[in-house]
Amino acid sequence: MGFGDVLDASFQIYRKAFWQFAIVQAIVAVPVTIAQALLLGDFVSGTGTLSFAVLQRHLPWTLITGLLGLVQAAAVGALAEETAHGRPPSVSAAYSRIVQRLPWLIGAGIIGGVVIGALTFVFVLPGIIALIYFAPALFLVTLGREGVFQSLLHSVKLVQGFFWRLVGILVMAGVLVFIVNLFVSLVATVASNPLRNPSSAPTAVIVVTTIANILLSSFPLIALYVQYADLRTRRGEIATD
Repeated sequence: MGFGDVLDASFQIYRKAFWQFAIVQAIVAVPVTIAQALLLGDFVSGTGTLSFAVLQRHLPWTLITGLLGLVQAAAVGALAEETAHGRPPSVSAAYSRIVQRLPWLIGAGIIGGVVIGALTFVFVLPGIIALIYFAPALFLVTLGREGVFQSLLHSVKLVQGFFWRLVGILVMAGVLVFIVNLFVSLVATVASNPLRNPSSAPTAVIVVTTIANILLSSFPLIALYVQYADLRTRRGEIATD
């Protein structure tokens, strides 16, 4: 599959299960956004001071949201697989399938996160490269039902020889979503009339951009799933285990 084929297939999957993908995102995004506003207060709104003490205090929350993000991303992949194979998309079935693999998903997330974090601490570029090589592991450990280390090593093997292809797909999908999000954010900022009522403007923008993010953020993950399935096909593997 070429770049255009991957993006077209991703869009077809996204269109067929548009509302299901939105619900998958909303299940995590809405509670997290509300909790951030209530628990983190000024730090989220940008008036707080970023410091080591602040980061340390919010570390448990960061870990929780990171775990929720992994589950959410994996659920998007499960929903994409169901849709791609012509089965009725089900949000509950997608999350149920991921929850069954939760220990392995957490393990892969921790190991992969430590490696990526260590490389990023040394220099940013190696961390980004590791992130790309480990990206398909999200689906290998959940949809492929592989072990923690097996999924990470298998992910690296899949990406070898197709690194820039995967980067290109993710960048193109991400740029499309970024442009739409930026446009929505600008429209929301202007529509909220910050000069007349500056106190309500940030809230309005947050609400609108959160809704836009819920509707759009599945697309890059769907593109990643389509590329994952294509890479497994290229390697002579069965994408669905």
